Amino acid sequence: MKAIIKDKDGRIIATARKRETEIGFPDYIEKAETGAVGRALAMCGYGTLQAPEFDECERLADAPVEKAKSKN
Repeated sequence: MKAIIKDKDGRIIATARKRETEIGFPDYIEKAETGAVGRALAMCGYGTLQAPEFDECERLADAPVEKAKSKN
């Protein structure tokens, strides 16, 4: 499934995809759709506290961070 979030002017601000299989979920189509919408909304900043896949931990790639200086 693919979800697209557009702003009020029709510009795409987020796109996400999610795939599920019938093996794990009998309602796999709905599960995939819900997952795609959730991912797209998370990319817009909604519900990111519940989105562990967006947790970069120590690998921040989108913002510079200053490393803490060690005390010697």
